[in-house]
Amino acid sequence: MDNIINKIFPPKCIFCSSIGSLICENCLSDCDLIKYQRCILCGKESTDGYTHPHCLRSKDNLPIQIISTYEYSGKVRECIRKSKYYSRQFMVLKILAREALEISYELLKDLKDFICVPIPISINRYKTRGFNQTLVIASIVGRTLKMNVKEYILKRIKDTKAQHSINKEERVKNVAGSFQTKKEYVLGKKILLIDDISTTGSTFIEASRTLYNAGAKEVRCFSLSKKI
Repeated sequence: MDNIINKIFPPKCIFCSSIGSLICENCLSDCDLIKYQRCILCGKESTDGYTHPHCLRSKDNLPIQIISTYEYSGKVRECIRKSKYYSRQFMVLKILAREALEISYELLKDLKDFICVPIPISINRYKTRGFNQTLVIASIVGRTLKMNVKEYILKRIKDTKAQHSINKEERVKNVAGSFQTKKEYVLGKKILLIDDISTTGSTFIEASRTLYNAGAKEVRCFSLSKKI
């Protein structure tokens, strides 16, 4: 059915209106890639996004790695923001996620024994949008890497402000106590957390703390984009 619809009404690029795809190759190539991965705590360059040893020693329950593909700017920023409310941009988010997995595959391919867990959104946001865009990304990660995706493992119990709208100090306070899990879900398990955007890493760090406190063996993170 989709093929028939596409023949009758061929998709157009949401940016330049060229026919053939919701985001054409030229516009996709305009999406800025992360030039180097960074430590989730200090934000400085690190090999493959591993948390620096001295950062791990300075704070408990940190993820040991974060991998991001795109810079949260330009067309990527527009797609992610609008995908939460508009169906066409929602489909472009899927295209970006598939492309991101191809680009970052070498950094992610050895995580097949991990459980893929999307960062949950609040109940109010879910009611407004009708979906969690991070689950869309996690589902693509799961299919590509042959990982189990378990949305229920992490629950958001606090309705927070949007992280991109506040400063670093406020972000830490904003997400404190936001998540909940059950020991039987994560005890001894390796978890790959998924989100659409990483800004200061506060959300990932708080979610990681919750999982480690419940007995998770190892936590790593993947974000489609990162604010530089």
